[in-house]
Order: sequence, then C-alpha cells, then structure tokens
Amino acid sequence: MIQGFARLLINLLKKKELLSRDDLELPWRPLYDMVERILYSKTEHLGLNWFPNSVENVLKTLVKSCRPYFPADATAEMLEEWRPLMCPFDVTMQKAITYFEIFLPTSLPPELHHKGFKLWFDELIGLWVSVQNLPQWEGQLVNLFARLATDNIGYIDWDPYVPKIFTRILRSLNLPVGSSQVLVPRFLTNAYDIGHAVIWITAMMGGPSKLVQKHLAGLFNSITSFYHPSNNGRWLNKLMKLLQRLPNSVVRRLHRERYKKPSWLTPVPDSHKLTDQDVTDFVQCIIQPVLLAMFSKTGSLEAAQALQNLALMRPEMVIPPVLERTYPALETLTEPHQLTATLSCVIGVARSLVSGGKWFPEGPTHMLPLLMRALPGVDPNDFSKCMITFQFIATFSTLVPLVDCSSVLQERDNLTEVERELCSATAEFEDFVLQFMDRCFGLIESSTLEQTREETETEKMTHLESLVELDDDVLNDEELDKELLWNLQLLSEITRVDGKKLLLYREQLVKILQRTLHLTWDLWNLGIQWHVPSSEEVAFAFYLLDSFLQPELIKLQRCGDGELEMSRVPSMVSLEETKLYTGLEYDHILNNSEDDTKSLFLIIKIIGDLLQFQGSHKHEFDSRWKSFNLVKKSMENRLHGKKQHIRALLIDRVMLQHELRTLTVEGCEYKKIHQDMIRDLLRLSTSSYSQGALYCLLGNHSGVCLASLHDWDCIVQTWPAIVSSGLSQAMSLEKPSIVRLFDDLAEKIHRQYETIGLDFTSGDEKNYENLVNALLDGVEQRNLPWKFEHIGIGLLSLLLRDDRVLPLRAIRFFVENLNHDAIVVRKMAISAVAGILKQLKRTHKKLTINPYDISGYPKPTQILAGDRPDNHWLHYDSNSIPRTKKEWESSCFVEKTHWGYYTWPQNMVVYAGVEEQPKLGRSREDLTEAEQIIFDHFSDPKFVEQLITFLSLEDRKGKDKFNPRRFCLFKGIFRNFDDAFLPVLKPHLERLVADSHESTQRCVAEIIAGLIRGSKHWTFEKESRDPRKLHWLFELLLESPLSGEGGSFVDACRLYVLQGGLAQQEWRVPELLHRLLKYLEPKLTQVYKNVRERIGSVLTYIFMIDVSLPNTAPTASPRVPEFTARILEKLKPLMDVDEEIQNHVMEENGIGEEDERTQGIKLLKTMENDNSYDELKRDAKLCLSLMSQGLLYPHQVPLVLQVLKQYERRLTLTKETGLDSLPGSATNFCDLGQVTQPPSYLFTQRANYWGTLNTRYTVLTYLQTMVFYNLFIFLNNEDAVKDIRWLVISLLEDEQLELGRTFVNQSFLIYEIVREMAATTLSGLLQCNFLTIDSPMQIHFEQLCKTKLPKKRKRDPGFVGDTIPSAGVTLMVAFQPKPIVISSCIVATCLEVEAITYAVAN
Repeated sequence: MIQGFARLLINLLKKKELLSRDDLELPWRPLYDMVERILYSKTEHLGLNWFPNSVENVLKTLVKSCRPYFPADATAEMLEEWRPLMCPFDVTMQKAITYFEIFLPTSLPPELHHKGFKLWFDELIGLWVSVQNLPQWEGQLVNLFARLATDNIGYIDWDPYVPKIFTRILRSLNLPVGSSQVLVPRFLTNAYDIGHAVIWITAMMGGPSKLVQKHLAGLFNSITSFYHPSNNGRWLNKLMKLLQRLPNSVVRRLHRERYKKPSWLTPVPDSHKLTDQDVTDFVQCIIQPVLLAMFSKTGSLEAAQALQNLALMRPEMVIPPVLERTYPALETLTEPHQLTATLSCVIGVARSLVSGGKWFPEGPTHMLPLLMRALPGVDPNDFSKCMITFQFIATFSTLVPLVDCSSVLQERDNLTEVERELCSATAEFEDFVLQFMDRCFGLIESSTLEQTREETETEKMTHLESLVELDDDVLNDEELDKELLWNLQLLSEITRVDGKKLLLYREQLVKILQRTLHLTWDLWNLGIQWHVPSSEEVAFAFYLLDSFLQPELIKLQRCGDGELEMSRVPSMVSLEETKLYTGLEYDHILNNSEDDTKSLFLIIKIIGDLLQFQGSHKHEFDSRWKSFNLVKKSMENRLHGKKQHIRALLIDRVMLQHELRTLTVEGCEYKKIHQDMIRDLLRLSTSSYSQGALYCLLGNHSGVCLASLHDWDCIVQTWPAIVSSGLSQAMSLEKPSIVRLFDDLAEKIHRQYETIGLDFTSGDEKNYENLVNALLDGVEQRNLPWKFEHIGIGLLSLLLRDDRVLPLRAIRFFVENLNHDAIVVRKMAISAVAGILKQLKRTHKKLTINPYDISGYPKPTQILAGDRPDNHWLHYDSNSIPRTKKEWESSCFVEKTHWGYYTWPQNMVVYAGVEEQPKLGRSREDLTEAEQIIFDHFSDPKFVEQLITFLSLEDRKGKDKFNPRRFCLFKGIFRNFDDAFLPVLKPHLERLVADSHESTQRCVAEIIAGLIRGSKHWTFEKESRDPRKLHWLFELLLESPLSGEGGSFVDACRLYVLQGGLAQQEWRVPELLHRLLKYLEPKLTQVYKNVRERIGSVLTYIFMIDVSLPNTAPTASPRVPEFTARILEKLKPLMDVDEEIQNHVMEENGIGEEDERTQGIKLLKTMENDNSYDELKRDAKLCLSLMSQGLLYPHQVPLVLQVLKQYERRLTLTKETGLDSLPGSATNFCDLGQVTQPPSYLFTQRANYWGTLNTRYTVLTYLQTMVFYNLFIFLNNEDAVKDIRWLVISLLEDEQLELGRTFVNQSFLIYEIVREMAATTLSGLLQCNFLTIDSPMQIHFEQLCKTKLPKKRKRDPGFVGDTIPSAGVTLMVAFQPKPIVISSCIVATCLEVEAITYAVAN
C-alpha cells in the first residue's frame, strides 16, 4: 500500500515545471519518519517486519519528487535533526550524509538561498576537502554537490575547489599508474558515481574564469592513452561511461539554457551560460579519446552515443574524422570489427550528417556514397556485420526519403552548389534500391536450411507460387519442412499491410490458405490492419471466415460430443479451439485423448489469447517499444528537445500509443466468460498431474507466487495445505521433480513475502490466529516428513510481527525447538525466540535533558566538533567513575556514542532513573503468560545444559563465526529477565571459558556479548554499558594485556578484545587510549609477529580519533605527530651510521640495558620477522597501504616519509642491494602517493635528494603515483612543477656511480634501471601534459644530445674497473641521455617530431 501511494504521488509530481512552489508545499518530516521507520527498521533484522526489496528505491524517489516543495525553513530543521549524527568514527555518519543527500532542498529561488544551501555549503565542502580515505559517505557528498551545482548554476563559486574536484575524480577512476601499473586496491565500491561526477563537471562549466574547461582538457589529456584499443581492464568501463555521459550532460545543459521553455525553476544567469566558444573548447578536448574509443574492446556503443551528442553541438569537428575512419573500413573486408564499429558510430551521427546546416553544409553529400559502399555488408556469412548494415541503411532511408529529385535541376535556378550536387546524386537512388533488394533476396535464398539441392522448376517460381504448388503428401507430414515454414513466415511478415494491398493477391492467398490451413496455426497475423477497412476488404474477411472457420467449428463440435474421431494432424488446427471460447465442452478430449499434449497446449494458448490478446501480444508490443526507443535515441535531437523528432518516429509513436491503448483498455472489464476460462485453465493444469497445483501456486519465474499474495484469506488456505501435503497419498514425494517444486515454492514464499497489515477492527486478527494454529497443527502431525516440517516452521517464523505478540502455543513451540535435533530447526527457533523476546520487551521511560546544564558551559556560538568543555562530562575519567549506588543513580548515562561529538540533539532524551523503570528481579508470578513459558524453560538446568551443548557444537569446520542471531537471543534473555538465569548459566560459562576449542570459545563469546548488551538497564548492583558503566571491564582488560601468560596467541587475543571494546566507545575514552599507548610503546619491538600485527592494528584505532576535519577542536586522545616524533627520536641514532646493521637477536625477556642504537635497530626490525626479508617487504607494504588508506592527512606525509627513509636505509645497508630489490622496494611507497598532498610539503630539501640507488629508483616510482593522483593540485603550483621537472631531468642525467662493495657491472645495470625509470617518468609526465616540451626544455635536450663522448684513454692497472673489459667506455656510453630522452619524448607525444628529428640529426 505504501509503495502504491508513493508511486501515485511520484507520477503526480513527475513534471515539476507544471507545479511551482507557490502552488504546492509539502512537509518533509512525515517522509523522514517513514524512511527512518522502514529503511532503518529496528525490528526487521529480527524478522518482525518484512519489507519488499524495492521499497528503498521507491521511498528515495518519492523524497526526490517532493523535495522541490519543502518549506523554506526545512533546511535549518534538517540540519538541526541530523547534525548530531555526524561522528566520523560512527556508522551514524553514513546515515547523516545519506539523509542530507536525499532530503536537502537545492532548488530554492535566489532570494531564499540564505535559508537553503548557504546554511551548510561551507561546512560540508570543508568536510569533503578534508577527508582522504574515501569513506562510503564521500560519494554521497559528491552526489549532493552535483545536484546543488546543477540547480544553482552561476550562484556558487566553485573555482577554489576545482583542482581538488578534478584530482578526486581522476583518483576515483582507479587507473593503473606508472611503470609498475600500481592500481589502487581500496574502496572500489565507494568510488564516485560517474553519472553524478559528470553532472557536477557540467554544471561548473562556463562562467568568466573558464577554469573548469582548462581542468577538463587536462583530465582528458592525462587519460587519453587509456582509451587506446589495446588497453583493457576493469577500469575501462568507468572511462567509457565518462565518455558516454559527459557529452549527453552538456547537451542537456545547452537545451536548458537555449531551447527549454522557461518555468518557475531558477534560470541560468547570462554570465554563466555556455557560449559557442565554450562548446567548441569542450568538443575539442574530448574528441580525441572518443575517436580512440570507437574501437574499444568493450564495444563502440558508448563512443557512438558520445559522437551523436558531440555532432549535435559541433558536427564540423566530429563528422569528418569519423568519415575518415569509415570510408577505409567500408573498403576493407578483412577487419569486420572495424567496419562494425565505424558503421555504429556513423549511425549515431547520421541525423547531424544529413541535416547539413551552417555548421556542416556538405554533410548530406556523403549519404549516397556511404549507402552504396555499405551494400557489401549484406553478407549472409557474417550475421553481426549484416545486422549493423541493415541498421545503417534503415537509419538513412528513414531520415531521407529515397526520391529522385534530379528533375529539380531543370525547374529551379536558385540552388546552391551543394543543393545541386544533392539533387543530381538522388538519381542514383533507384540503382541503390535495386542492388539492395537483390542482396536481400540473395540473403533470403541463402538462409534456407537446404543449400545443396539441385536447381528445379520449383526454385524458379516465386515464393508465392511455390506455396500454391504444394504436394499433397506434405499435408500428412508430422514434422513440416523447414523451408516451407520459412516461406510461410516470410509471407506472414509481408502481409502485415493494409487490406487494399492484399486485395491484389486475393486469389493466390486463398489458394495458399486452402493448401496450408491444416499445417499452421498463425492466422492472427492476417488481421493486423492500420486503416479503416473498406466494404470490399470486410467482405473478403467474411469470405475467409465462412470458407474456413465454419466447417472447422462444425467438426470440432462433433469431436467434442464424441461423434467424430479426428486424426492427430487435423486436431492441431488453431481455428478449432475458437469454439472453446464460445463454450465447447472438451470432456471427451480430456477423457479419451489426454496424451495429445500438443492439442492441449494449443487449447491453453488460445484460452490465454482470448483472455489477454487484444490485437497484439504484450511481449511483442514490449519488443517493438524497446526497438522504437533504441531507434529514437539514435535519431533524436536532444539539443532542441522532444519536438524535433523526425516524422517517421512520430508516426511509429502514434501507432505504439494506439496499440498500448488497445492492450490496456480493450477487454479490461472482467466478465463471467473470463471466470469460466480461468476455471478451464485450472482444470487443465490439474487434470491428471499431481504437481499441477504446485505449478499454479509457484507461478512463472518472474511472476507473483500465489502462496505469498498480500491477502489473509489466500495464505490462510494455502500455507497449511502446503505443509499437510506431505502426508497426502496423491503426492509422489519420491519423485525429485516434486521435491524440487516444494523447495522452489518455499524459497519463493520467503523471497516475496511482505508483512501483511492487521486490521484489528475486522477479522484479520482471527485469520492470523487461525493461520498460526493451522500451521502448528500441520508441523505437529505424526509421520510428517522432515522437509515439510521445516517448511512449516519456516512459514510460521514469517508470521512474527512487531504489532502483535505471537500466540502462546507458537511461543512454546519455538522455545522447545531450541533443542531440536535438526540444526536447521534450531537456527529458525533461535531467530524466532530472539524476535519473540523483542516483542515482549518492556517500554523504558525516557526524559529530556539539557547537556549544557550538566556541563555548566553555554552552547557554542558556532559549530565546533570534537572534544569541547560542554561534552567533557561524557569522557571516561577513572577519578570520577560511579563506585557507589548513590553515585551510580545520580549519573547521567548516554548510550549513543555519537551524541555530543558534533552537536547535541535539539531534544535530547535519556533513560530515566532506576526507580522510574520497569521492575527488575521479578518472580514467576509477576511475569506474563508468554514470559512464563520462556522463564520455565531457561530455569530448567537440563534444558539449558542441552541448549549450551548444541550451541557449542561446531557448525562448519574451520568456518565457525560469531553468530549475531545467537547474540540477539541472549541479549533479549538478559534484557527481559535481567540476571534471573545467571545461576543456571554461570557453571556452563566457566566450563566453556576453560575449554580451548574454537566452537566453545565462540559460544561463550556470544553469551557474554549478549550479557553485556542486555544488561543496559540493570541496577548498580548488577551493572551495565556507557563507558563509565563498563569501567570494571576496561580496567580489567588494561591491567596486563601482554602478560605473556598463555603465549603470543593469548596476548594477541587480549589486545583484540581490548581493541573491540575501545573502538565501540570511539572518542569518549581518551584517558584509556593514552594509558594503552603508553603501555604499548615499549612493546613495539615484540618478537612475535602476530602480537606485532595486533599492536599495529590497535595503534590504528588509537590514532583514528586524531582527525583533521574543519570546525574540529584538537583531540584529547593521542595525536599522530607526537607519536611520530617520539619514534623518529628513537631512530635518530641510526641516521649517521654507515656500517651494516647486523641481525640482532631480540630476546623477549632480555637482561641488561641496551644503548639507543640497539633500541633503534629493534624498533626498525619491528615489521621484520627474524630472518625473512620477504616478510619484511610484505609487512612494510601492508603498513604503507594502511597509512595511505587510513586517516592520513597531508601534514603527516613528511613525518611518514622520514620513517620510510630509515626503512630504505635499512634495506640498503643489508644484503638486499641487488637488482631484485629495486621494484619490490619502490612499490612499497606507491600507496603513500595517493594521499592528497599540497605542493608546499614536497621538495623542501631538493638539494639533498641524492641517496642510494634504491632511494633514487623509489623516488621516481613514488613520483609517478604522487603526481598522477595529485595532478591538478600540482598543476596549479608552478614551483611544484619546476621542482618535479628538475628532479626527473637530474636523475635522467645522473652520472654518479656507487662503487663501494658492489661490483661495477651490477652498479652499471642498476643505474640503467634508474635511468630508464627516469625516462619512463618523464614520458608519463609529458603524456599527461604535466610537463610540456617547451623551448627551454627543447634547448636543454638539444645541448645534451650534442655532448661528445671523451676519447678512450689508458687507465691505471689498479683501477677497479679493469676487472671488466671496456667497462669505462660502456659506462660513459650509458650515461649519454640522448637515446633515452628521445625515446621518452616520442612515446609521450608526436607533436614535437620536428624538434626531435632536429635533435637526432645533430
């Protein structure tokens, strides 16, 4: 019902131009309440509500439709409602941004902007700029900004954010970067939606600054090479979607600004409308990648759609290069893919080509040459080429009438040269049509299945004549000749014309009907006529009916009465079943020839046609509608709007509309004859097959299951019948097909079931109770097969509701089945009892508080997130935790951890004191009947013992996981009955804790977690869960997490538990985080790898609270810079040490003091296992990946780089200085380059960049990733561009040799790798237009190329190079940058060929 009314309102508000804000105002809060109740249901996960899968999209669309009509003050109210949810460490952040995205109105008129986006724009754009790790909600912010930009073009200055916007969009494309093809592995599902990114870019285009166009050109320059047909990867789909949607979006904006009828919506100011030059610049920047994408591995569809839109804007820039690629493709027979791609693209630009106009007047002259050259594409040996050729010819023949206009040359003398050429060319239309028809007939001839027969007289006849001359023997064939069927199919298609055309061939058609009537049943095609029939045509139709229908009806009547025996072939005549529509009894057919399934299928088909056929079939109409829309998209002019469709399209649309009307209106009245036919269908479906009724209930694959209809009267009868059928003697349950049917039926009911409303004033409640009892009667039957018992229990579990407690009998049934022998039943019982406990939950009283009164501080004058004086009272403070009952009851506990971090709720409610809450410690007599059932069972030691035994069994070996359903069960137990069952459970808990098996540990964890969460409302004596409530747990965990008792596994587990507990408390436990960090810092050199990994994970959580977001106060929790400074201080003794760092053996319980250098070595080896360098590399890469993906901010990058510098030094001074170490070492730094980095942080010490070979190679690899992922930020800083250019060229020219312990030949090879990497980096920077071959660079390279090699001279015999013959000369040759520079330039661009050629020549 909700979806029905929602869709109705959506349709009413669909055309918002017709209703202004003055006409209509809609409240937003009822929509919010409905979305909150359904999309964030607190009971759905417990099975108390079942919503349809489509409800989310329907509700969001409803909000979107209502959004323009929200009151002016709605924005301020929404911000007050959802700002308290904005805690970046909590899942509520996602919820808040989701609500902002779908609810915030952005189409307010300019005079109301101060009540609209200006209230939140600076706040949210600042948040977006600050985040680095692409959280899921960042993409939703982009969606909001895109909508805001579109609705307010010209009213927001986006220029300060443009570099950041394009950098983020480029990064979101997830392209492989650099020579090592580094691919961002993170958060692929959180990447920006290309559609919204395109809308955002389009809305920012234009205006005085032209900054967006500059960056857009830079974006396509940097990614053009990825569109090359040789490239492929999962990132290609995003690139193609970008290419497809951006031109379409620009066309929509141009239509809005230039052609759309003005409405109440805010118009685009003249200063920000797109100019002709803007359009030209846009087409120019995108055309090259589009032309490359024509031959993409993913197909040419996206490129064709892009070209279609681009041609609407600038045909003179788009069509010529497309034609340059098309004409050669039409002449080539060996590259069908190229032909298919080019024809597809020409189809896209066809309308712009034939339209001519001022932009491309010579366009129509290409039409006839293209048509003539396309004729060879009608090739029976290549189906795909043939189809695209047909589409190509159909498109042009639809756009231009094939009429010979050459005579106009003699009639008019005012034609232009192009018009004269066109008129002259139309004389060749007749030749084209004749050749085309010849090829079509040739295709038809070659499409028959029998190609090898010799030429006979029949072959020489026309198809019509061949049908007339059929042999009499064919009439008795069971299987008809395939060629005959093919010819009949062709005839049926060409007779789909008005009757006037058919009258010319009436005699031949009658003869064909006489010869073929008993061979085929597709005579409905004859009746499709799209004009008012003349009296002669009507007479001919009645003649056919009188000649062929009447005799057959008489035969069928006699057959139905048993007076006439009919052979199988005549019984297949389609017209015979027509009598069934008028009441023919077919008992005789069912009783005597029930095995004649062909006839029965035809009977069913014709009954279905009579019920649903109104001139055409729905599936045929849908196919034609889909085809029409495809043709319309390929021919429409989106720039000028819908009224610019060609006449042929409008005619097709009228025909389809008429057909839709007949399908929708004709025969929609339900009559008795319809009911009779439905009963006939039911009888046929269940005539002699026991599974027929199951098929009726199941429905077709995509249809509605009758057993899950939204109707109490239906399911009250069907569900118990399904369960009881397990004992039916008529069911052949030994047949696998029957069993599969029941499985499919049960699965479909569960998939499609939606909670049915209960009208407590009608008989619905009685139906509900009857259904529950009937299902219980069914599953409790003796000898019921286990499968049907499980089906019945599953259906019973669907009847749990949040507005009515399950009947007592059902509650007892589910509780008892917690100890059922079958694990499937136990799982269903656990879920059901958890839901029942939620139904029985008592309401707890809440009261409103003022947090500012509690803190003693006034409300801040502006938004300030984080640790503030007014929320300090929520922090965990070991000095003020409640230790007495009085302190406990006087404390104000806030369970929601996100409240207070950003802002306080406008109406903040907390639970009232203990004395105002429902009574705890109740006796059995105080419980309701339903509660007594649960109480009795869980008070029974034997029942509990059996339950714990089952729960501690291993479910799936090696795959046992914490089960949320079991947790919810025990949470409900301890919430509803407090500690009543602890005496029974405690011995089992103690036993389980002492057991080391994984399944028992999992079981006890589920119970204890339920105990902690369920104790929320316990009294002081029983304790509960605000961090101040759980102080005993945290203090216990913090006592000695790395005591060593139980080994490294137990230590890691203790840390894991502590980490989970602290992570749940987020920002409210700074004291505990400081204490934990102080405890862990001396333990960073732990010898055990699993402990080190867990320490690293814990540190991630500790520093997660240190965020650099706008309007955020400095955190009271540990801060990253302070920690990093302490680590660097410990590494400082290693910075000036040149000797090799030995593999020191770290003892877990070392004795004696260690110097600073030894401690530094240990710290550096923290990531390294004892003797495994490969593991060191893996750990380092993992560390860097975590740092780049976590909350790492730009100002932290230099600190991390310093740590990594020491790490690189560690690699260099050990044995790993060989060639193999270079790529592995460099890859570790690439993730770090993905962090947004302001140029001011880079190259601050560029004079000191020289380091080891590893360092130089690593710098270049890091540089590739860093520049690409921060491309537009760097491009807006000239100093950064100069520094990067200097660095790359310097490494390209580097002539130093490191000839210490390393052999000369190895150093030479390493330097070659470094120099090649520098050349690759230079090529990449040139290719993405980060650097350009300007005059200074060209002069510099020319001078390098002119450098002459020194002559070979004698050396001292003691020179180390003498061990390698001619090494000196070889090295000097290698240092010449000429070949590398030239190759890198050629790879990057061909625009400077003359300069490169000149350099080579000199």
